[in-house]
Amino acid sequence: MLEDEYIRKSMLMDYWYCPRRFRYRWIDRIERETSYMAHFGTMFHEAAAQYATSGVVPETEYDFLNEWLSRLVVFDEVYSTNTRVYAVEQEYVSDDLKIKGTIDRIDIFDNDTYRIVEYKTGAGVNLDMLRRELHFYYLLFTSVEQDKEVSLLCVFNPRKELYIEFTPTKRMVNSVKKKLNQLRNDTEFKMKLNDYTCPNCSYFDLCLEEVL
Repeated sequence: MLEDEYIRKSMLMDYWYCPRRFRYRWIDRIERETSYMAHFGTMFHEAAAQYATSGVVPETEYDFLNEWLSRLVVFDEVYSTNTRVYAVEQEYVSDDLKIKGTIDRIDIFDNDTYRIVEYKTGAGVNLDMLRRELHFYYLLFTSVEQDKEVSLLCVFNPRKELYIEFTPTKRMVNSVKKKLNQLRNDTEFKMKLNDYTCPNCSYFDLCLEEVL
């Protein structure tokens, strides 16, 4: 069903979370209202992009967003002293893998290796999911920019003042490739029932109707 469609990170993560969730959102095209915090996350991404390209921190009308941006400056002062910005909000399309996406920020180290930076503004932290997301971007970037070496994957969450680093691994790259292949060949999109994650899913009500 998805043989000719380019897969984005959000599509793959939904499938990894639950194949039925993927079907509701990406095949049935059932929309759910976006949370207000997601809107603030978008605003932070836009402001962070302005800061990365101009070196000037934009002022917003929200005090907490301004605080998040000040924490981003501290992040750069501590962790980016031997880097410079290579790209910001860069769209990549891999025709070989049929995947695409926009990477928040890519830095280049003094030794000419690269760091992929992902911004997160949510309250929760799921390390397994973060590894999967960043390795999706690693796969996408290295598929398009084949002469570039990525030495580091990182997440910065200004809301939690959290910085997490991952080193790319073949195991995780292969795991992402395997899941992409499963997604492309899935025809059933079965529910992945879980007492903890299901009640937090925006499509939980639809699953209940099918189960009951």
